Formats: sequence, C-alpha cells, structure tokens
Amino acid sequence: MVSQMSFLNSIWRNEKSREIIIQIIVLLCIGWLLSWLIMNVNANFKALGKDISFEFLFIPAGYDINQYLIDYNNRDSHLRAGIVGLLNTGLVAFFWYNFSNFSWSYARYN
Repeated sequence: MVSQMSFLNSIWRNEKSREIIIQIIVLLCIGWLLSWLIMNVNANFKALGKDISFEFLFIPAGYDINQYLIDYNNRDSHLRAGIVGLLNTGLVAFFWYNFSNFSWSYARYN
C-alpha cells in the first residue's frame, strides 16, 4: 500500500505526467458536459414535439442586408444570408488587420 502511494505520489510530482493527467480530466469533464447538454436539448425538443433540423436554412430570409459582396435580396435563403454575413465579417477583419499593421508600422518607423 505504501509503495503504491509513493508510486502515485511520484507520478503526480512529475510535471509532465501531471500535465497529462489534468488535460485528461479536463477533456473528460468537457465531454461529459457536452453529452449532458445534447441529451438535455434532445429530451426537451421531444417533450415539445419538435424535431431538430436545419430546414429553416432553405426558406426565404425576408430581411435585407445593406452591404454585400455577392448578390443578395430578401427572397434569398437564410443560408445565403449567413454566407453574406460571413463574407462581410471577413472583409471587415481583413481591412482591420491590414490597417492596424500599417498604422503600427507607420508609427514605429516615423
């Protein structure tokens, strides 16, 4: 019993093995939380008589988006509206990143 405790103690005191043990415990906790969440949502949807589906992505969105990189109108699907939104976000991120790098390098060298 004492040798077993000293073995566990030596594993825990080793930094590399302790890191691995903690990562395994965290991954197990995250996996348990996700599985509980999925089962809970599924049970609640069944109790309401609803089905989980993505059919809404293919119905007309019914709202306008002012700025778009690809053709879009309010009769397009929610999926296309989501793609337009992602492209707009990517465009803003691209310009923000490039402008921030330019202004940083301009301030640094001037």
